[in-house]
Amino acid sequence: SMQYQVERLEAAKAELNYLVNKYEAYYSNEKLDQQSYQKVYQLNIRIPSANYESFVQDLEQKGLGELQDKQISAQDVSEEYVDLETRLKNKRAYIDRYNGLLKQAKNMEDVLKIQEKIRVLEEEIDRAQGRLRFLSDRVGYGTLNVMLKQEIEQEIVEVEEDTFLDEFKRSIGYGWS
Repeated sequence: SMQYQVERLEAAKAELNYLVNKYEAYYSNEKLDQQSYQKVYQLNIRIPSANYESFVQDLEQKGLGELQDKQISAQDVSEEYVDLETRLKNKRAYIDRYNGLLKQAKNMEDVLKIQEKIRVLEEEIDRAQGRLRFLSDRVGYGTLNVMLKQEIEQEIVEVEEDTFLDEFKRSIGYGWS
């Protein structure tokens, strides 16, 4: 994640758009929040892993504004990936064995039991394949959360405070009423 204080929000966003296109990245989430005192863009950018370091370096060199916060972290998913692949291989082998047993089944009760085992294994395989697709996406793309903030000048209005005498007169008037 990176957080910038910028002078012109729209110009900073245009520079970021240029980098997103240059490095074949995309916005997975984009939020603009406008308040009376500030405008904030919160952007989640998905960047191909091969371009991630170059993207971050280019972003820092662009000078969008004052870099206020930067946090980069990585998560190693290789162990989980290998574990899932091994489990998938084993479950597919079990399905092959159950299909062999299904061909040899002698009665309907055995067929139903074997089909239930196959159904459970197929659900587990589908779930594991989904997780592998998710992990592959995480490995293929990095996520960078960028926040661009622009402070808005506030007009200061001076308010005259009442003196003690003014307050006293008003109190007497209210009391009289």
